[in-house]
Parts: sequence; structure tokens; C-alpha cells
Amino acid sequence: MNIIKNPTDILLIEEEEELWVEKEPKAGDHIKVSRGLYTHHGIFIGYNEVIHFASKDDSDDILGDNNEVISTSLDKFLRGGLLEVKEYTEDELLKL
Repeated sequence: MNIIKNPTDILLIEEEEELWVEKEPKAGDHIKVSRGLYTHHGIFIGYNEVIHFASKDDSDDILGDNNEVISTSLDKFLRGGLLEVKEYTEDELLKL
């Protein structure tokens, strides 16, 4: 993150671009898939399973009271979307 001072004396925070890669995930990887209006994140735990926060029936009702951390298959998590895996920088890893 960089802080930039512009001519009107307003501080702007410039976020560094995150790196996401299309590749096979391994256990422990932070993954995501675009669901149109939002991006859904999860943790791939291996054996074709993902843990993620979703409704109990795994619908798109992200604002309802029916949400919890669930485990689903990778295919069910992706719903035909494109899998991306987070590539952490050295700086990000040092902050963990």
C-alpha cells in the first residue's frame, strides 16, 4: 500500500494489485470464483473440498440468516466459474 499526497492535499491510498492465478489448487490455498455481482472466496482443503461462508443450501442468499461456514466440493463451489488461486507476495506472507 502506498500513500500518495496529491496537489489538493488529500491523501490517497493506492492499493497494490493482488495476484490471482488460474491453476490447480493445493491444500490450504485461498481461492476465488466470480459469481457476477460478487466474488466468492474459499479455502481449498484438498480431496476436492472447499470450506467457505455460504447459505446452508449453498444458494446466493449472502444477506440472509441462513449462512454459515460449510464444506462443499470444488465443482459445487465453482458452479462452472473460473477458479483462481491467490499468489501471496513475500510482504504479505511476512504479515501473516
